[in-house]
Amino acid sequence: MERDRRVGAVIRPGALALVTVLAPAVVLASGLVACGGAGGPAGPKLAPTSNRCPVGFEEGPKGTCFSLPTNADASTPTVLYVHSASNETTVAQELEVVKAALGDTMGILFARGSESECAFAADVRATFCWPQPDDLASSEPIWERWDKVQWQAEALLPEGTHPRLVLGFREGAAFAA
Repeated sequence: MERDRRVGAVIRPGALALVTVLAPAVVLASGLVACGGAGGPAGPKLAPTSNRCPVGFEEGPKGTCFSLPTNADASTPTVLYVHSASNETTVAQELEVVKAALGDTMGILFARGSESECAFAADVRATFCWPQPDDLASSEPIWERWDKVQWQAEALLPEGTHPRLVLGFREGAAFAA
């Protein structure tokens, strides 16, 4: 592993190498989440799976979730979504907004942050947070989950080159950078 000082990112072999800002999707996601989410006042429902994937997402390895487009082809891109500091309900709302913004054009991959990163106060213990940028030891298991869900998605997509994109929201964007 080496640190790229130009962008402040850690470059790892086999890791997601391209970070692209999807400004319209971020603006849409920011606005809809701030307004209570695309799911209305009650918000989206969580699927009855062992790892609590939102409806429309399938269970992936090690607590990850993914959604692949129905008409995927050899060049279908995948977007790794990095959520804000969120609880189960707000994570589901964010994913619903991202899925609505991207439509059925891209695969969406998702791995939660860690509850242990938020244990600094009792009222946020059920919140999923991201490690601090300089905490590589806590970041490594998250990167491993990302690599596994990326591998699984590519195995399920038609053979070809699939551009990899990263979309981060608030604290998730800071962690992904």
